[in-house]
Amino acid sequence: EATSADKGKLICRDGHIHAYGEDAECTEDRVAKIIYIGDTDHGTYNHGLALALTDEGQKIWGAARDACSAKNTSTPVTGATWLLASKAQWGYMMGTDGAGSYPALRTGFSSVGGSDLSDDYWSSTEYDSDSSKAWEFYFVTGKWGQDSKTSSSYPVRACLAF
Repeated sequence: EATSADKGKLICRDGHIHAYGEDAECTEDRVAKIIYIGDTDHGTYNHGLALALTDEGQKIWGAARDACSAKNTSTPVTGATWLLASKAQWGYMMGTDGAGSYPALRTGFSSVGGSDLSDDYWSSTEYDSDSSKAWEFYFVTGKWGQDSKTSSSYPVRACLAF
């Protein structure tokens, strides 16, 4: 089980957790970076959140959720699940207990063998006033927006809740 000392470390496909460059014990590829340790705003997964090292491509909202769920055929941590992060979970990952800020989260992947976050990213949270929209975060400006779930396409980064 990950501890606060593991924040910023990588998870290998075989479940090992290590700092970048210290992966001699891993028998599989690195798949995610631990961003947040603590309550995950999800009833079952209350230990932490990690983000995949690369995007799942650009997708409309429903396809974004499906792409994240499809990763569950190979979950590296027992009892964890891949999902599209909620608005609250993105907030945890950007907050002081996570990366510390949205710019730090955005640029924290290329230095560990992944790809940095680009522009807008979907959240799993639907917009309260209009269920045809969902929340997305724009990493260039640091602002939340909402857009059509069926006609707008944004990059998708899977989140591992554990």
